[in-house]
Amino acid sequence: FRSPTSAYWKAFPRTLCRSPNLRKGSELWLYPEDVGLEILCFLYLAAICELTCCSRVVRSLCCVCPKGAGWRYRLVSPHLQVTSEGYGELLQQVWLPRTMWLDARDLNAKACRSLFAELERPHERLCKALLDVDLRNAKVENPERVARLLRACSGLRSLQLERSKLRDGGAEHVTRSLTIDGSTGELSPHRNLKALSLEENGLTALSGPGLACALRVAPLEALVLARNELGDAGIQALAEALAERPWSKLCCLARLDISENKVTVHGLAALLAALRGNGALRCLDIGGNDAIGAGLAEPSPAQASPKSFRTQLATRLGAAVGLQDLHLWRCGLDDDAVGLVVGAQPPSLALLNLAANPISSELKKYLLHSPVHGEGALIKL
Repeated sequence: FRSPTSAYWKAFPRTLCRSPNLRKGSELWLYPEDVGLEILCFLYLAAICELTCCSRVVRSLCCVCPKGAGWRYRLVSPHLQVTSEGYGELLQQVWLPRTMWLDARDLNAKACRSLFAELERPHERLCKALLDVDLRNAKVENPERVARLLRACSGLRSLQLERSKLRDGGAEHVTRSLTIDGSTGELSPHRNLKALSLEENGLTALSGPGLACALRVAPLEALVLARNELGDAGIQALAEALAERPWSKLCCLARLDISENKVTVHGLAALLAALRGNGALRCLDIGGNDAIGAGLAEPSPAQASPKSFRTQLATRLGAAVGLQDLHLWRCGLDDDAVGLVVGAQPPSLALLNLAANPISSELKKYLLHSPVHGEGALIKL
């Protein structure tokens, strides 16, 4: 807190606050004009609660008195953490329309229902200020509520739904809300969501078209789909969305995580072909797909000769001009496959993750002492 001028001494009384949540073992002088939303963003809820006891002026900055609530005040908490224990009392104490960062991890079904009931309050109580919502491990019973929240919060930038058991049906609600206005049925993309995480939600290839549609129209910069079962069909849908010429210059996806999704070398080839005209993607994580190495070692009869197929794959990899981080950990790559990847590095590559692959000790020693490691790109083994 800054030191006041002489005018502040006359206009505002000083308030002494002893709070372990602000500064342990010390006294801190607070001035009401300095306690605004910008400062509340850096305080825990317990500290905000203590500030309300300082003076009436400070209370007016930290609290809101809703219409029809009498003289019952609610705390303004930009950062709010909700747990399954004591959630009911907490939700009655906080004014959710002023909350911007909501951490609701590990909520049980009952707590999740209560939270969404508060978030869907009508009129002036609608939560439109949310920027980040974290629902990891939450028991989301009705994915439609997540979709409605996404549409209501037009300024939302990050939505984390890892391990929420959405399945294909729940993912469809989420991706549809990113592209379609539910009330009119018309195309109305969400303009601010930058990060979407659907890790470990049991998604299959059926979710591929919906995710591809979201990539085409929504300004996503990070999409995490790790530990699902999209397979080659789902990856093919994503690759088509990334490769379409009308959208290539508008696509802003910078990070794509499709690790552990039962992807084979055909899905990898389709994705690399899409990156030829896409300079936005910077980080690609396709690790944990053991079938990629097997496909490189023994191509199917429908392919051309193994040598020509590997050459084609290397050419596509080298044409990914925007790629900076490539993660191929635990993909079953042998020495020949690793040599193919290292030799076809994209020009902007800064990190190549080849950890947990069956590489010989001789090749590991060579890569760690080669000019490729350290000068052009960092190779992680």
